[in-house]
Amino acid sequence: ITFALAAVLPATFAQPIYGITLVVKSSTNFCSILPPNKGESVGDAKSSDPGVGGVAFCTDPIDAAAIGARSFPPGLITGAHYKTGVQAGLKYVQVTGALAAGAWLQANEQGGQFDSATEAENGSRPGSSCAGWGSYLNLVEGTDFCVRCCEGTGNEDNSPCDWHNDNAGCASDIPGDYS
Repeated sequence: ITFALAAVLPATFAQPIYGITLVVKSSTNFCSILPPNKGESVGDAKSSDPGVGGVAFCTDPIDAAAIGARSFPPGLITGAHYKTGVQAGLKYVQVTGALAAGAWLQANEQGGQFDSATEAENGSRPGSSCAGWGSYLNLVEGTDFCVRCCEGTGNEDNSPCDWHNDNAGCASDIPGDYS
């Protein structure tokens, strides 16, 4: 499957990597990186150690681009809203929405950000990506989540996937509907 995907994805896009490749196609077909174990904190899941860091959970884990993804835990996603746009000349797709408190994350979860930054301490596991896009942002908070996949690297001026503002939260970094 990896070879077939490599043939259709432009060379500038990352190859799908088992368990850490996102897709964002609609409000019913998307992924988010989450801690691998129920009750773990997002902060602990930001480890760059293989087998320790966050993993992709998806509404459709058998999507060919989301190799090794898991299904979202039942009842975790309580709302999801899809949007497309252009910012600074770069296209993006996003899903924003609501999570059931305590359904997977710690009940008092403070949240955190996963992204495609190449510096592991700033993003998530090296090699994580959003299939078909150059960069991504994925924030998970106590009752909100947001995922945005973008053209470009995330380092461009006014990039829609600017990963530098990792303490601002979903509403600031990825404006959208969080109901």
